[in-house]
Amino acid sequence: MNCRVCGNSLFTGRTVFHCACGAFTHAGCWERHVVEAHKPPFVLGTISLNGDFVPRKSRAGIKESLARGEPAGVK
Repeated sequence: MNCRVCGNSLFTGRTVFHCACGAFTHAGCWERHVVEAHKPPFVLGTISLNGDFVPRKSRAGIKESLARGEPAGVK
């Protein structure tokens, strides 16, 4: 059996993640599978010195920026 993300073999005795969609992945490939296959909503941002989250742009905002030809991380 192979990892759905990277295609390498899943070895017995090693940690393997089994997603609700049926995919088996290595532990290190799990996050990539979730982001690429399930495309959850997320917001990019930074943490201020006060511990507050300061959003930059959402995924929709990034797509709009790219459509206009702007770099993704720049306001």
